[in-house]
Amino acid sequence: KVMVDRGSRTSVALLRILLAELHGRRPEFFEGNPQGVSDLDNHGAALVIGDRCFELEKQLEATGRRDVVVYDLGALWKDLTGLPFVFAAWTVASGFLNAASQENKAELASILVRARDYGLDHLGEIAEREASLGKLGFRGDASGEAIDYYFRKSMRYYLGEAELEGMRRFRELCLQHQVIDDHRPLALLDCEGQLHFESEQS
Repeated sequence: KVMVDRGSRTSVALLRILLAELHGRRPEFFEGNPQGVSDLDNHGAALVIGDRCFELEKQLEATGRRDVVVYDLGALWKDLTGLPFVFAAWTVASGFLNAASQENKAELASILVRARDYGLDHLGEIAEREASLGKLGFRGDASGEAIDYYFRKSMRYYLGEAELEGMRRFRELCLQHQVIDDHRPLALLDCEGQLHFESEQS
């Protein structure tokens, strides 16, 4: 049995694929709010995401547990496929693509690109603001410097060919392992709002 965090459906799907591909296992999944080491006493495994990862790490260190093996999903994916994993992307409902004019699509693409660029130009300020809110890190104690480092070193903000290929491969494996059953082709908007359809074979 695996307790999974309801905070990321993408991570849950990735875990299903990794367990099937690497170990040939399809364990029972159920949703919960992982609290840390205590979850591991009640379940065979737990998917922990976000700040809870740091909390679990500190709990394991504090309790001296040596019977717990920790894996990073992104690293396992990279080992399996040789590709980066895209954990998040801006998405819109398919109805928007069908109903919006080319001008609307270009406007949306422009807004999102400007939002990304603004954020990248103000990473230091954003990090300090988030630190002052006290909601990041173990019990909200992440410093502005730590958050700034995370934003700059742990995250990437552009999709290149490798990232797109990673998305295609993830979709293929989701279909193969029946994580999803939506066979519609991927639709991508580029920075100019041009629509590109990706065939299932791409």
